[in-house]
Amino acid sequence: MTQALEGASILLDGHHFQMPEGTGIRTYCFTLARALKSKGAHVSVLIEPPRYPSRVQDLIELVRAGASLGRVKASRADRTEAGPAADLDFVDSFIMAERPPPGRGLLFRLAGVGTTVKTPSPPDFFHATYPIPYGVKGARTITTIHDLIPLVLPWTTLEKKETFRRKIQYALDRSDAIVTVSKSSKKDLLEIMGADPARVHVAYTSVEPPAGKSDPRAARETLSKLGVEPKGYVLFVGAIEPKKNLGGIISALIKLGSPLPLVVVGAMGWLYEEELKRAGELRNGKGPIMAGYVAGPELDALYENAAFLAFPSLYEGFGLPAVEAMARGCPVLTSNVSSLPEICDDAALFADPYNVDDMAEKMKALIDSEKLREDLAEKGKKRAAFFSLNNFADSIEKAYLKTRP
Repeated sequence: MTQALEGASILLDGHHFQMPEGTGIRTYCFTLARALKSKGAHVSVLIEPPRYPSRVQDLIELVRAGASLGRVKASRADRTEAGPAADLDFVDSFIMAERPPPGRGLLFRLAGVGTTVKTPSPPDFFHATYPIPYGVKGARTITTIHDLIPLVLPWTTLEKKETFRRKIQYALDRSDAIVTVSKSSKKDLLEIMGADPARVHVAYTSVEPPAGKSDPRAARETLSKLGVEPKGYVLFVGAIEPKKNLGGIISALIKLGSPLPLVVVGAMGWLYEEELKRAGELRNGKGPIMAGYVAGPELDALYENAAFLAFPSLYEGFGLPAVEAMARGCPVLTSNVSSLPEICDDAALFADPYNVDDMAEKMKALIDSEKLREDLAEKGKKRAAFFSLNNFADSIEKAYLKTRP
């Protein structure tokens, strides 16, 4: 049976492909490209020019043998350096954008005026993986809106709220279809932005299952570097910023008097000082174990060997670490707000992220009960299987088909 997107040309914006380290949206970009490729589409990425000319070679090295490097006129003010190539077999070609004329970004911020990218050969679709103020001439536009955090919890971000609202409105007005990552995020779009429900499509992000259990020797080395034992630590994964609620986790562990150290995986975000202000009260003044950015087999090993993942975010559009943990047999403590009950279903323990007593009580239950941890680990694996590449690809394809004349 011929797939509906087979042979379609799809251009993805490349901003997050070029990030040097993993972010939730960068992971989404790679997953989206794989999903579209699985449907038989020809997938291209619009690469932004590097901040420095010497980085051009790094961009060229991103292109697989035989892939094309075209030229377009772009109208994008942001500039990022190319990140590591990783496995890009799911991308057919890259298109290099020229430096845009000055002032276009300012024009959008002041007046909400966007621009149009012209490509040598217009694709069938342009997919913006987050709200951006431009489209591609001759292409139908799909935009993914992950969440409305700057509007729902404005104090947790540094985003200029009015500029963010303009970007969302621009996407709603000019996209042929909107994709979002949960029913919770769709509800926010309808209630806060007045979006047309018929044009907003939920496509749950795919989370790749592990190839197998981590190599025991490598896992021991990972844990040894951090000074922790298997099942002997609480894990947090995410950027250190207010909405992730690391400060709440620390306060709950202090109140509990937890014997387990806290391992923090993630980069420093914004307003992190406030989140870490009580850190010295953990573990007799030693504070949490700051692992920094961790990916690949090392992150798998940390998930697999944690007593549980503490992820009581104040808001998530999807909540990628919760699903990653479930897929790897790690029990999950998360929050009872935003998308997290929807995503985790019955496979996690839920707490009020604004209530330190409730979080401490749920943490104690997990620490004290091996059976509870085993039950959640088993349920988590089953729940995580729902977030497959096939399910994601099918949902994305339905959104694309809604744009057809």
